[in-house]
Amino acid sequence: MNHSKPTLIPTPEEYAVQLLQDIREKPQGPLAQSSERVQKLIEDIRSSMQVPKKPWDDAGTVISEETVKEPLIVRKALAIKQKLNMVPVHLWEDQLVPGSVAFYKEGLFISSNLPRYATDIEVAAAARHGLNVWSIVGHIVPHYPKLLSLGVMGIQRQIAERLQTCETQDQRDFCRAAHIALEGLADFALRYAKACRQEAELATDERRLELIRMAEDLEYAPLNA
Repeated sequence: MNHSKPTLIPTPEEYAVQLLQDIREKPQGPLAQSSERVQKLIEDIRSSMQVPKKPWDDAGTVISEETVKEPLIVRKALAIKQKLNMVPVHLWEDQLVPGSVAFYKEGLFISSNLPRYATDIEVAAAARHGLNVWSIVGHIVPHYPKLLSLGVMGIQRQIAERLQTCETQDQRDFCRAAHIALEGLADFALRYAKACRQEAELATDERRLELIRMAEDLEYAPLNA
C-alpha cells in the first residue's frame, strides 16, 4: 500500500501566482536581455493583470434623426470616431509609446463595445439570421507600413481619389466610412499628445523631455507621413 502524501493540484490562481514568481526570478528569452525600463513596464503589466478592473464602455450612441438616414457602415465609422474622442487616455509610468487598454491605477479597462450605431429594426433583422453587431468583430492587423509611409492624410487623399471612380453606392459608402474612421484615429493621437504635454508639466527634467518628444511625435504622426 502506498502511504505517500497525495500531490495537490494548484488552483488557477495559485498557478498564475507561481508562474509570475518564476518569471520574475528567472526571466527567459528577450526579457532576459531587455532594458531596466522595459523590465519594469512588463512587471507593471503583470501586476496590473492581477488587479480586478471594471470595463469602460460609456460611449453612448450615434443614432439621431440625421444619422439614422446614413447606411450602417457609415454609422459604424461614426461610432468608432465617437469612441476615440470619448475613451479615457492613460500613460503608464516610463512609457515611451503611449497608449493602453488597461488603467491599473483607476481600475479600468477599455471594452471593445462601440457606441450604439444599429437601429432596433436592424438588430432584429440580423438576429433572424443568427447575426449581431459582434459578428464582424475580430483581430485585425493594420497595414502599418502604409500608415507610416502615407499618414492618415495620405490615405484620406487616396480615398478621395477612389471616390471619383466608385461605381456603386456601397463602394462610396465604404470610402466615406474609411475616411471618418481615420478622422477618429487622428483625433485619438492628438488627445494622447495633449495628455503627454499635461503630464510633462509635472514631470522631472529627463521624463519631461521624453513626454514633450512623445507629444511632438503624436502631433506629427499618424496624421503625416
